[in-house]
Amino acid sequence: MGIRVDPIGDPIGDDCLRCYEPGETPQILYATFRDIERGANWIPALPPPPNTVFQLIQSDVTPCLWGYTGVIWEVSYLASSWPPPPAVPVSSLHIGQVPFIPVFSSTADGECSGHFENEITEPPNMFYKGGAGWIFSLTI
Repeated sequence: MGIRVDPIGDPIGDDCLRCYEPGETPQILYATFRDIERGANWIPALPPPPNTVFQLIQSDVTPCLWGYTGVIWEVSYLASSWPPPPAVPVSSLHIGQVPFIPVFSSTADGECSGHFENEITEPPNMFYKGGAGWIFSLTI
């Protein structure tokens, strides 16, 4: 499948049919985080909380997975899992510092969720805590 560009300019990716109609899956999604705080064990050598927007690129292998890997942060968004019955499919959003120190981790019941609350609030990870995350697209 070639890269088709929508009228705004973001490319269309491979079909993630659990969340999008055929030919409408964005290759690029955006994850925005806010209100992530420094935890009790945060030290000045660590970067400040990543309350910003990340551009996520669709996986070449898994069409319902998008990710970002930078020098400091790594972000992943799984729009839909395929658990065996009777489990319910979930969406998940994670961010960590490279090498991986969990900063934000959340799952939401159901597929294709776009809003997440951080489940990291207490030890063992008190470097970062709290906050919320959202997934959005600029494609039509």
